[in-house]
Order: sequence, then structure tokens, then C-alpha cells
Amino acid sequence: MKPFLALALFLILCPFHFVNAQDVRISPVVSQNSGETFSFAGPEGKTWDILSEGFTLNLIRQDITLRDVFSFDISPDGRHLGVLILNDAPTIEIYNFEGEKIALYTNLPDVDPEDPSIKLFMLARGSVVLRDNIVSFTLFRHRFDGGGAANLIAGNLQAQTISRLAASPNGIYTYVYIPRIVGDSGFSSRISRLDPDAELSTLNQDFERELLQVAVSDYGSEIFAVKRDANETVTLQRLSNDGTVIDETEAPFENAGFYIQPDIGTITWFSGHRAETYDITSGERLANAFLRQNNRIILAKYEPDDNVVVTLTGSRNNREQTMTVRSAFVVDLTARNILRSDTINKTVDFTEHITPGIIKAGTNHYRLTGVTNAFNIQINN
Repeated sequence: MKPFLALALFLILCPFHFVNAQDVRISPVVSQNSGETFSFAGPEGKTWDILSEGFTLNLIRQDITLRDVFSFDISPDGRHLGVLILNDAPTIEIYNFEGEKIALYTNLPDVDPEDPSIKLFMLARGSVVLRDNIVSFTLFRHRFDGGGAANLIAGNLQAQTISRLAASPNGIYTYVYIPRIVGDSGFSSRISRLDPDAELSTLNQDFERELLQVAVSDYGSEIFAVKRDANETVTLQRLSNDGTVIDETEAPFENAGFYIQPDIGTITWFSGHRAETYDITSGERLANAFLRQNNRIILAKYEPDDNVVVTLTGSRNNREQTMTVRSAFVVDLTARNILRSDTINKTVDFTEHITPGIIKAGTNHYRLTGVTNAFNIQINN
């Protein structure tokens, strides 16, 4: 019998069963009622918890207050925070997880606070990239990476969306990608590699699809690109770090959302009341979660250590960049239980640069990250 047929038969004969509400408890990351709370994965299972009040950031664990912050970012390995300070003389400051300032960059290019494309991107080892406009970047290299600054141009200013960055956690590979370039015959997209000599090399140009997300494997050997064509077909394309297409896979559902975990090489697709997790390299399905049909999944993540799928249900508007979370469910694939929270109806916001995610914060403890008003998801013992 083929493995997937055996799995299907097992699901029919051994269905999941729901457990009473309140088996999953929802709580805020911090008790403050003012401002917006962001939470991000830090080093060694720790988290950055940041309270944002206008242009002021409060680093809760480090007990540091930073003012006049226009943009901030966490490095791919979670070890450093970068902030763009806009006052009389714009500067970039880099802090480690212990709260120590390890770098200060001055002599920045002119920064227009009215320009929505201005964004700071943290790399590993204290280096940082400042996006000056939709296609222009300035790279500031920390002394660990040779020091100095370099200017980069990813394309032209006409008819394209704002360029973005994706980097490997080890800091060796950094990619600049343009999600959508509009031309006379339709739209295209482009992925370029930031070379060690601070030059951009085009790796992949797709003349039929736009890029929804680019992620980089743990050691940078592969690129994971989620693309969408004019017919709304979504595919995951796997490329080597020289741009060679290794393979690609179409989403298993129509109108599918997705969650990539590049550190373990998995992608979770979700649509309606279903979620499925696949190993990106082998294509093997690792998890298959079903909820009752009145529960619409808006975010799902597979946790291999616990063998669970953590899901949020409700509504999500990517254009308005908001989610209204109705409930949280934890699908225990070992015990074949579906644990759920009370109805919470919590609305959170995100941006194109800071997107929703779920991290493990401890035993039976998870955390919604990358949104305003982040909260904990904890299984009651």
C-alpha cells in the first residue's frame, strides 16, 4: 500500500477529536495597555519583546528606551536589533540581545521621513542595509565583515514594487528581490544576490509570475520563492544559490496561504479549515490538520519537536494588513486531539516588512509574532 493511501486510511479509521475550550490559553506578551507590542525570535529560544509607542521603542527584556526611531529590524539569526534614528543627524544603531550598543553608523544618505519606502534591514554580525528608495540601498558593513559602506541599485524607479531583502541566518547569503515589475506585456519579478564585493548579480528573472515571498535556507545553500501567476496559481520554487531552478511545487489548495520555515526546510499550506505541512526538499507530507468547517485558518505552523500544528482561525486581509483572530487551535498529531481556546476576537496589524509568525517560547508555549499586540498561546496542563 502506498504511504499516502495508508495515511488517508489511518485518518478515516482514527479521526481527531476536539477537547473542551480553555485547553489553550491566550495571554498578552506584556501587561501594558498602551502602545503596540511586537515579539520576535531571539537567540537560543529567547525572544525580543518590544513595546512601540509612536517613535519610541521600549526593549522590555533589556530595559532600554530608544527615541526618534523611524525603522527597526531584527537580524536573521535573532542576535541583533538595528534602529534607524531620525533627528538632527540620522544614525543607525545596532544592539545585541544583552542590550549593548555594538555599532553606530553615521554619514547616512538623505532620508526623507515622508518616503514610505525607507526601511532598515538587519543582516548577521552587525551589518545592516538601508533602503533609500524603492530600488536603492546603502550597505553598512560591520568591522567583522570588513567595514565600510556601499551603494546598491536593484532596478529602475518606474513601474515596480518596493524591493525587499532576504538573508540566510548565518549571514553569508543575502538576496534582493523585486516582487512585481510591470511592463507592456504584463508583469515579472526578479531575484538578485548581494555578492561579497557589494555588487548585485541577477539570479532569477520570471516573466510570468510575481513574488509573494523569498526565504533562504539555514545555511544559505537554497532559496525558497513563492510565486503567483495571472491565474492566481501559487507555486513554491526551490533554487540553488546560483539561481538554478531545482524544482517547483504547486500549492495543494486554491487560494492557499502559506508559512515557510526555512530553518527546518518546511512549508505549511492552509486554506479554509485545512492545513498541510511538507518537507520542501523531499516533498513528503509531514502533517495534515483538519478543523471543523466553520473554522477558517488564517495562519498555521508545524512544530516538529512537539508534533503539533498551531493554527489561528478568523479573518485576514493582506491588502489592509490586518488579522482578526477568532480562536487558537493546537492539533496534536500524536494524541490525535484538537485543543482550542475560548473565542478571543482579537485584531492585530502587520506590515509588508513585519509579517505574522508563530515561534516556540517554551514547553507547550507558543507566541504570535510579527504583529501588533502579540500574544502567547499556551496549552494548559
